[in-house]
Amino acid sequence: MERAGLIWQAVLAAGLVLTALVILYNLRYQAIARERHPPEGEFLEVEGARVHYVRQGQGPTVVLLHGLNGFMQDFLGDVMDGLEGEFEVVALDRPGYGHSERPQIELSDPRVQALWLDRVLDALGIEHPILVGHSWGGALAMTFAQAHPGRVRALVLLAPYVYPGTEPDDWFHKLPRMRGMRNAIAHTFLVPGGRLIGRFFVKRSFQPEPVPEGYFDLWSELSFQPEHFQATLEEIRTVDPALASVCHRWHEVEIPTVIIAGEGDWSVDPEANARALSRDLPRAELIWLEDAGHMIPYHHPDEVVEAVEDLARRTSGKPGDA
Repeated sequence: MERAGLIWQAVLAAGLVLTALVILYNLRYQAIARERHPPEGEFLEVEGARVHYVRQGQGPTVVLLHGLNGFMQDFLGDVMDGLEGEFEVVALDRPGYGHSERPQIELSDPRVQALWLDRVLDALGIEHPILVGHSWGGALAMTFAQAHPGRVRALVLLAPYVYPGTEPDDWFHKLPRMRGMRNAIAHTFLVPGGRLIGRFFVKRSFQPEPVPEGYFDLWSELSFQPEHFQATLEEIRTVDPALASVCHRWHEVEIPTVIIAGEGDWSVDPEANARALSRDLPRAELIWLEDAGHMIPYHHPDEVVEAVEDLARRTSGKPGDA
């Protein structure tokens, strides 16, 4: 009995030491990642929390909204470069992502985040932008346009997730996500565990197209921050109930819309989302990309820029004009 007790004490001590080392590794990795990726833009305060944004160019305003577990860098390459010669382009880190803080109020629900976006646009003096939303950002853009039709000039939706329960990985939405457990993971095993399995999810999000060089390091260094991790899980938890309450009203969104979807998207079912939405919206055009995946801003920036340019030509800046 005494020997067994000593063994259990040794196992417990080893476990505590291992946990301490993992926590230190987690903290060190997250600190280095923050140093490697300082803010690229400016800040404003909305709902008592800082919002990080980049604003470049002159002309009609285009607002870029990244997706679940994303960041403004998804647009800061070829999409931003292609637009800023003709447009004023604003890219946002949504609440909890990148360098934007999570307010005390719950903003993971796209209906509530649409109110946040309304206040952000007010603070930036933006009246009738073209909204470009990728994936979950497409849900936000649609929810915003449905709730505030007078504020949006046009929509460009990239691989949008806009109908509940239509993701191939929908099983993940059903996993238990207890807040205490999430906090524990965020400060202990997030980095080592995330790096161990993260390449699979990153490859899946891009396939059938390749993962760009350097993307995994960028993604892991930004995604494995505690606030980013929490924001991602909260948005997973709330998006389906929110969409279930509003998607039956998508037909009310009558502004010009271009939907771009990849036929090979493994992250969001393009038939059940993009194609279905193109049928529900009265003024939608669907651009269907063969052999393309979910990460359209990286592999198909020209199509995104051309869609924005086409909508700008067809609209005057007043909502609903074409």
